Amino acid sequence: YTNRLYFYVAHIIKQTPMLIDNFDCPMGFVLSNEAGAMLAHFSIGEYEGIYNGCNMGSISIADIAQYVQRKTGKAPVLAKDGLPAPYNGTPAYRINTDKINGKGFTFTDVNASVWPIIDAYIDKACAESE
Repeated sequence: YTNRLYFYVAHIIKQTPMLIDNFDCPMGFVLSNEAGAMLAHFSIGEYEGIYNGCNMGSISIADIAQYVQRKTGKAPVLAKDGLPAPYNGTPAYRINTDKINGKGFTFTDVNASVWPIIDAYIDKACAESE
């Protein structure tokens, strides 16, 4: 795990200033268990070429920050001299998964999948802050 999403949650909880250059950019994400399930799906069929894997939908860092703020009352501290965030420089994007969907594999929606992870990150960051 890269802890890139955890960076944002922990810095919000700890009120550490961050430099985020793409706060509102929607981005696609893939959960590790679903990436593994897609690879396992490849073992039961014949596949040629390149297949993209990504949870359906997208979220932004702003979405994550708003969620953390609703749960904790803590808003992100954004500053030009803050710690550079891991997804800086990443433009808005969504990965097209039509090809793998056509082979019978469908990813879950990121909005149904990511929030329990963010909840666990909130708990972890709060425990580290005590």
